[in-house]
Amino acid sequence: MMYENLPEKLEYIGEFGSEIVLFIPFLRFLNNKGLLKNRKIITYPGMEIFYKASDLPLPEIKNEKRRHLYTSKLIPWLPIWENHDPRNQKENTFYDYPNYRKFFKKTNLKLNFLFEENKPLFIIFNKVNSEWGGYPVNYFDAKDLSKIFSLLENKFNLIYCQHSLFEIDKKQYAEDDDEIPNPHGIYKRIESKIIKRKINSINSNIIRLLSAQSPKNFTTIQNLYEKSTIKKNYSYNELNCKLLSLSKDFISVQGGGSDLLASFGDCNLHILHKKGREYPDSYFNGYYQFIAPKPAKTFVSSNNKKLIKSIINFYNK
Repeated sequence: MMYENLPEKLEYIGEFGSEIVLFIPFLRFLNNKGLLKNRKIITYPGMEIFYKASDLPLPEIKNEKRRHLYTSKLIPWLPIWENHDPRNQKENTFYDYPNYRKFFKKTNLKLNFLFEENKPLFIIFNKVNSEWGGYPVNYFDAKDLSKIFSLLENKFNLIYCQHSLFEIDKKQYAEDDDEIPNPHGIYKRIESKIIKRKINSINSNIIRLLSAQSPKNFTTIQNLYEKSTIKKNYSYNELNCKLLSLSKDFISVQGGGSDLLASFGDCNLHILHKKGREYPDSYFNGYYQFIAPKPAKTFVSSNNKKLIKSIINFYNK
C-alpha cells in the first residue's frame, strides 16, 4: 500500500531543518524497504552531500529558493511534515536517522595550516533575517559576538558561520525563505524596506567585527572555503559538515542551523531561543534527543544575556 501511494518523483519542498529532520530520514526508511527503486529524488542546490552521507541515491537539483511548507498537501505522502508535530516528539519507525558525525569525520581535512595553536574547535552559528514576517528575532549582533569571542578565544580556535552574510554560489547553497512581508501595497513596501535596512545595519556591524579578529585563532567558513586547496576538493556544505564533525562545542540560534548541529550529536549545544515552537518539547523530549546516536547536551537560553552568562558558567570553570 505504501509503495502504491508513493509518486515516481519524490520532491522536497520546504526549509532546510525539515529536510534534515524529516525528509531524509523518511527516505532512508523507504530505501531500507526497497521502496526507492525507480524513483527520483528532487531537492535544492547544495544538498547532494547530505544524501550521500545518508547512503541515499543522489538527488536531482531544482534551481530555486526554498519556501516554507505551510500545508501537508504539498507532500501528502510524508508521514510527518512539520518538525514540531507532537508525533515527532517520540521515535518513529518511519524515520531512520543517519550518523553524520561518523560519515564526515572520515573526510580528510587538516586544519593545522589554518590556526597557529592546536586548540579545540568551537563553531558559532548565527542568522540575521526576517522572522515570522517581521524583524530578526533569534540572532546575535556584533556586541553579543564580541563578548562571545572574547570569552572563548583563549581556550578554542573559533569558526563563525552565517551563511547569508556573504554571497554563496547558488549551485552550492539554497537559502531558506527570509519571510520578508509581501511587498504589495504602500505600507507593506515601507515595512519591507525598514526590515531590510535593519538587517543590513546589523550585518554591517558584524562584518566590521569579523574583520578585526586575529587570524591566529579565528576564521569564518566563507574565508576558509575561498582557499583554493579547499574549494577544489569540497563543496560548501561538505566543508561545513566536515568542520562540524571536528568540533564538540557549538553556539547557535533557533532554526535549521541548530537542527543540523543536533544531528551531529555528541556535543555541547548552546542555543539562543527567543521565539519558536522547538521550546521546550523538541529540545528536551523530542527529536533533539534521538536524531543522533549520542544526543547533544542542549542548553537553551531565552535571551542574549542569559546565553552569555551560561557560556561563562560552562566554559570558565
